[in-house]
Amino acid sequence: MAETAPKGVLLASEERGKAKNEYSKPKTENIRRKHHVITPGKAAETPLDPKMVVEKEVVDELLLVCGVIGTTTGEGDELVPVTDCLNWLQDLQRALRRDDDMFRPISLLIGKWKVVEQKLLPLVITCRYDTAIVLTVVKILVILTKPLAESTKSAARMIIDRNKTDLSIVRHQIKYRENALEQAQLLVDYKRIVAHHSSHHNGGNGTGLLSIFVSLLAEPLSRSGASRTDADHLTIELVFHLFRNLLATEPLLHSECWICP
Repeated sequence: MAETAPKGVLLASEERGKAKNEYSKPKTENIRRKHHVITPGKAAETPLDPKMVVEKEVVDELLLVCGVIGTTTGEGDELVPVTDCLNWLQDLQRALRRDDDMFRPISLLIGKWKVVEQKLLPLVITCRYDTAIVLTVVKILVILTKPLAESTKSAARMIIDRNKTDLSIVRHQIKYRENALEQAQLLVDYKRIVAHHSSHHNGGNGTGLLSIFVSLLAEPLSRSGASRTDADHLTIELVFHLFRNLLATEPLLHSECWICP
């Protein structure tokens, strides 16, 4: 089995533990019905490598965290942050830091649930003046958009010859390659979602998604030399890392003909 963190690792304090207990299984089901995209899909074929699997306990934790980050209002699509939203976001950030670097099963799960486009980015728009929340979302996006590992790129470009390779090895190779291509496609999707976000068409009033991210740099860049703090340097680095990741993203392959008959 894949290595996992101890129970409750996603909850940062005793108070957060109480919050988790309040969201017992029946309530979690209510969350799933209300936020229909934050639900596990149909049972898929078990991957051959356990590192490609997210354990059920971790999935349940992620369902809870992603389900309670924010709620939609009765009017429009505005997402309102819940109480303790910042801590929930930090829980998600910690979970992603534990993701396997080659297979990234947690990142892929977040992608399948459409958490970025339906939770995180709307939250940035709503909380544009809450620097702590926006900066934490940037940290999460930096993790989700980081370039593929070299081993993943190699797996995506692997040529599979059914005639010369043992079938059990072929199954492994196909799984690895499918996983790599799924990661690559998800990065392309994130780039498209950010670049073509609907907030960019609001008349140039500074409320566009990218404008909000750039606004994080205003205060740190206003200081220089010894007056610039470690927090300033971190903010500058995070925003630049996010933009670098998005700009560097491109389709990994231009052809799907990768299995020799």
